[in-house]
Amino acid sequence: MIPLGVKMIGCVTSWASFLLLGTSGCSTYEYLQPATPLRSHYVAVSGSPAGDGSTDRPWDLTTALSGGNGTVRPGDTIWLRGGTYSGRFSSTLNGTSSSPIIVRQYPRERATIDGTLSIRGSDAWFWGFEVLNSAPHTNGLAGVYHQAPGSKLINLVVHDASSSGILGNPLSSNSEIYGCLVYNNGTTFNLDHGLYLTNATGTKLVRDNIVFNNWKYGFHLNGNGGELTNIHFDGNVAFGNGSVSSPPISQSAAITLAGASASGFEWTNNYTYESPTSPNAAAEFGVSGSTHQDGLISGNIFVHYVEFTNWTSLTVTNNVFFAPGGATIGPDQVLSTTGSLAGFRWAANTHYRTPTASAWGTSDRAGFTTLPGWRSTTGLGATDVNPATVPAGVQIFVRPNAYELGRANIIVYNWDRLPTVNVDLSTILAVGDSFEVRNAQAFYGAPVATSVYAGGLVTFPMAGITPAPPVGRSYISAPVTGPEFNVFVLLRLGS
Repeated sequence: MIPLGVKMIGCVTSWASFLLLGTSGCSTYEYLQPATPLRSHYVAVSGSPAGDGSTDRPWDLTTALSGGNGTVRPGDTIWLRGGTYSGRFSSTLNGTSSSPIIVRQYPRERATIDGTLSIRGSDAWFWGFEVLNSAPHTNGLAGVYHQAPGSKLINLVVHDASSSGILGNPLSSNSEIYGCLVYNNGTTFNLDHGLYLTNATGTKLVRDNIVFNNWKYGFHLNGNGGELTNIHFDGNVAFGNGSVSSPPISQSAAITLAGASASGFEWTNNYTYESPTSPNAAAEFGVSGSTHQDGLISGNIFVHYVEFTNWTSLTVTNNVFFAPGGATIGPDQVLSTTGSLAGFRWAANTHYRTPTASAWGTSDRAGFTTLPGWRSTTGLGATDVNPATVPAGVQIFVRPNAYELGRANIIVYNWDRLPTVNVDLSTILAVGDSFEVRNAQAFYGAPVATSVYAGGLVTFPMAGITPAPPVGRSYISAPVTGPEFNVFVLLRLGS
């Protein structure tokens, strides 16, 4: 385990490279793992409450999550051995901010909770395992119910829950949801989203998650007064949400911000994608009837319509907006800005669409005009650019995982629809490292590449694949995003 403070340089394609097609820049990432654990305990499907948590006498999961008969202390790690743990489980583990208790999948094994996981207590990290519901019509519960302050959800795979994949309530203050794959969650009733989030005190960090093909929204923020405070998103990927619901749900989006007034909201360096004919939006930052206080929206790629509604203060800078046109139903425009714009700071964004199209809105989804008309009416966009009707080239984002050395999310916008792209992995892997690459849409399927790293560039296939289908309910087949767009997870093998 890497001690806290170890840093690694990871390259991320700059926004300039999106326009220049070729230049890349680097950002510094700090690995956030705690110091070497004090003690290790073990859980197995065949474990028992009478066990002692050793490798020879492991606990059952219920016993471990309740503290191992009083033996689990702050700083300890509980390892989940491979296998399927069926049922509804609840954690009451209490670590400390400097010595969290870690519940983690054992290396190179697949530990699965088939049911639900409720996280209470405080300062515990839940890391690397799978949570699903193989019978999603049975309970109507979220896959992970997250209400533990100071807790972290790290690199979990959460799918096919009865309602939202992860439901974070206001009690989970100063927590983080990081690197999780969240897909196929929901049925036809309410809360059918990838993540349903609120926050009242402290800061909630939502970073580097891959959220796709959930029943309605990818990220849904909706709460009572004061419950949408200081929720910060960075580096997430969201696509295809709302695409699989049967019967179809009316317009969906990667993120929607609704309900009570939001304050301290941040949406930075995130990536969305919708197929050209999708009826769904990229993002809805506010809805009619709510007024939000202050927010920052910067450095994102939005593919499809984006809505900005009723903000007292909002900064929108260095984003890419692209609406290809051709949606058969739903929004077919680039964006709309609704309500008072006096508190907007809007600068240096890039728009892709024919500037004479009626694709920029000045009053929600009613009054759309041309790009020059929108600029004139709103007073926004003076420093924005419109270089072309559609993007061209290939843009690759490599985002190192902050908790696992040798792991990364790789996001590829392949506007030229090439059959393969070459990705530089030299900032993630060392020569001689064994690795595999998995397409996020079939994470538990066969890897798309397995090799020993020889340095330099690695070829990634961009052909479209069939996403993992929802389990146990009727659904509409999700759109195939390749070769234009794919998301991969790089995993270093071995220790």
